[in-house]
Amino acid sequence: MISFLLTTLLSVSGVAQADSGADALLRSVGGSVPTKNTATDTTQAANIFVQDDLKLTDPFLIQFYSSFSADQSTPFEVKTWVRKITRHEFEAAAHLWSVLQGKFPQNLQNHADAAQAYLLYQLNLPQSFVSFWLEKIQSDAFSKSPISSILEQTLASQGFDAWMMKSSVQFDPTQTAQLMKLDSNRSSMVLSLQALASLRKGLEGEKVLALLSDTHPLKVDLAKTVSLAYAKKGDLAMAARILKQDVEPILERKKDLKLLSNYYLQIARLLYQAGSMDGAAAFYQKIPNGAPEYLTAQEELTWVWLRDGATDRLRGHLVTLGSKIFNERFQPEVELVRSISNLKMCYYGDVESDFRSFSTKNREFAKAIDKGLNSSEVPVVAIPDPFTIRAREALSVRDSELSRLKELSERSISAVLPAVGPQSHWKNFETLLLKNQEDAKKTLQAEYRRQWNTQHTALQEAIRKMQFVKVELLSELALAQLGQATDQVGTSQSSPLLIQPKQLEVAEKQQVYPFDGVVWSDELFKLRSVTRGKCLGQ
Repeated sequence: MISFLLTTLLSVSGVAQADSGADALLRSVGGSVPTKNTATDTTQAANIFVQDDLKLTDPFLIQFYSSFSADQSTPFEVKTWVRKITRHEFEAAAHLWSVLQGKFPQNLQNHADAAQAYLLYQLNLPQSFVSFWLEKIQSDAFSKSPISSILEQTLASQGFDAWMMKSSVQFDPTQTAQLMKLDSNRSSMVLSLQALASLRKGLEGEKVLALLSDTHPLKVDLAKTVSLAYAKKGDLAMAARILKQDVEPILERKKDLKLLSNYYLQIARLLYQAGSMDGAAAFYQKIPNGAPEYLTAQEELTWVWLRDGATDRLRGHLVTLGSKIFNERFQPEVELVRSISNLKMCYYGDVESDFRSFSTKNREFAKAIDKGLNSSEVPVVAIPDPFTIRAREALSVRDSELSRLKELSERSISAVLPAVGPQSHWKNFETLLLKNQEDAKKTLQAEYRRQWNTQHTALQEAIRKMQFVKVELLSELALAQLGQATDQVGTSQSSPLLIQPKQLEVAEKQQVYPFDGVVWSDELFKLRSVTRGKCLGQ
């Protein structure tokens, strides 16, 4: 019995509307939001008569089968290979790749290469698939062939984006350069791979970002990459427009707590950089308790209140952050901010205490940081960030794929083949993957080292600022001893960090309870200070 099958491949990208969120930052730095363009993939269709025992379930298999069936010069062993593929005997077909080299009709070599890439994808060998496909796509003959386009469209329709994210594929510098030379509009598969390669590449990802749909899994991450690049250049208006145009519509649709918390933290930092203390404080306080960014937000919020003179909130927060439950947390700026506040309120004895506390609490952290940076095998960080987690996942997937390749190589020995022993193509893929595995290990080590180096920089900066506070303390004590403190204590002009606190007030309807020295769980980050400074005028 003969059946007539018609398959049409359609890809449609949508448009999402954006509003609110980054408006606060835009109002602080100026700028308007541009409109964005959308694009639709081309439509592919293929008709073919097929036998009932074949499983031509997608456009690629239909085109692949019809091309080989129409060619009269196809050898018998190649026809056997084609039949295995079209019957979904993917592993059995993949074993034949080495023994079939030189036997494919010349006019169908591109079809054969596309089929091998298809098999690697179906066998869930992600890094091997990417390496093989990138090698073949460099050839004009392959890249311009209809079968290569049909392959890309077919894989895209089979959930390529989700598969790519789960597979944590990697690119070496050569592969990245090859990939970025391809036309982004070629297919959604190419665009997705380019988006992955563009992460953490600064403004290089802006072109790719403009082409991603709002449903793409890398849209938010790539938008943050580009926005951060603009912020580093000092173009806060453009950074805000990227967030408003490319991030807010997705957040509004998904309502994802993790995404929202990370977004609020980024907006708060940009507002702080723009000098909008009220705006920064508002977004820091939007981050809910329980979010990974919560404690970081509370620590950074102390700088906002220090600059804004909100002494009641600042000193209440410092009591919480200074409690014993955070002794194991690396937060060198807590004692720094507290020492600045104490200096401005003329609590000179407390400033000295802050110096001692800073030294005691950070001594062990300094040792751990030095060990982390000086070890040939960088130790694991206590709290891995998303980039380190992604590097871990990549190494885990490489390990799993390597085990899978070894299994396939062993099973190819018993496959029905006109050859003896493990098939050479599996060994070749294994050799390539061993290099990828080493690269993944180096990447993970680099991420660990980056996090240790970030802590080193933070500690060094805190020490530098602490030294500045010490100079200010000695200066004010010297003035007091000279009898000049009457007009000058608490009014130092040498540092922009040391500003006068606002007059403290307690609202009429607020209930006030004295602090007994114990911070209960429901009191964390809710304490407020009504302590008056000792300086004249406070």
